[in-house]
Order: sequence, then C-alpha cells, then structure tokens
Amino acid sequence: MLDPKLLIVNALTLSRFPGSLVMVHLYLTGVDQWYILVLAALLGFTDALDGYLARCWNRETTFGKVVDPFMDKALIWSLMFIAVHNNLALYVIGWPYVVIPLALLGVLIVYDATVIGLRIIFWIREWLEGRKYEMPSHYLAKLKTVLVIVGLIVAYADLEYDTISWLSKLFGIGLVSGAAILALKIGWDYYERYVRSRIPRLGKTKPV
Repeated sequence: MLDPKLLIVNALTLSRFPGSLVMVHLYLTGVDQWYILVLAALLGFTDALDGYLARCWNRETTFGKVVDPFMDKALIWSLMFIAVHNNLALYVIGWPYVVIPLALLGVLIVYDATVIGLRIIFWIREWLEGRKYEMPSHYLAKLKTVLVIVGLIVAYADLEYDTISWLSKLFGIGLVSGAAILALKIGWDYYERYVRSRIPRLGKTKPV
C-alpha cells in the first residue's frame, strides 16, 4: 500500500533534479533573472523541507539518504554552471569584475567529485565482498550545502542599485568561500577516516 507521506517526502527530494534542469534552461534562454532566483530559492527550500518532514513523520529511508545528496548536487552544479557561464560572459563583454571566483567553484567541484567517487567505490566493494561499508554524511555537509546555494543565489542577483549589488556579490562570495573552507575540512576528515586509515603504514607488518 502506498504511503502518502513517504510519497510527499520523496517527491520533494526528486523535484530538485528536473527543477535544476528547468533553471538552467531558463538561464540559457535569457529569461529574467528573478524567475531563476525564485526557482533556485524554492528548490533550495525543498532540501530543508524534505528532511524536516521525513523526521517529523518518521519516514527516513535508505532511499532518501542515498538520493538526497545527489539531488543537492544537481541543484548546486546547476547554480555553478550559471555562475561560471555568467563569469565568462562578463569577461567577454569587458566587465571588470566576476560574480564568483572560479577557484572557489573548482574546490567545490573537486570535493563533490571525490565524495561521489568514494561512495561509488564503497558500493562496488559492498556488492563484490558482501559486507557493509558505512559512509555517513559529515555533520558539516548540510551547512556547506546551504552556504553554497544561498551564496550563489545572492551573488548572482543583479540588484537595482550599484552599491547594494556590489555588497550582495561580496556577501555571496563570502558565503561560497565559507562553503569552500568547509569542503576542505570535510574532505580532510573523509581522507583521514576512509582513505588513510585503510592504507597499510610503511614499516609495519601484519601479525601472523
């Protein structure tokens, strides 16, 4: 029997993927930026809402825990694409500033690709070895996601007044910078916990 509450939670989670594609399409077709910003904000809100409802309704599932990070990355990478494309467009038309420094986005992209790679490796090992490899989300991961989404939205917003527009861009860059720092911290913790701890140390042999 179908569980209406579980369907709502999963629908909110899965909505971020098609919503992200629509957002990129709107950007590429030159739709007014405020439609894009509103859609991005709504998709970001679903990230908080689905988890809240799952906990309140006791509908936390393995499917949700596995799929939710990928839906988050679909939204984040779509916003990153818009930011990078916007940066390149500003360079072409000669604007003297950029919205988001590409180095920050590079750190976040490398982080996401590394985490996805680790999870895929663990899933393959689970399938081959028939044992469970736990890789729970880092306690700072959700905060990093929030900082990225809000930072990219705020930095992309082209406000009416130049001074406010500059301040919003600086504030957005600050949030994304914080997310990049958290990504480095989380990445190091994952390395210590799941990579370094599994590499045999030089000079030490296994007991017979």
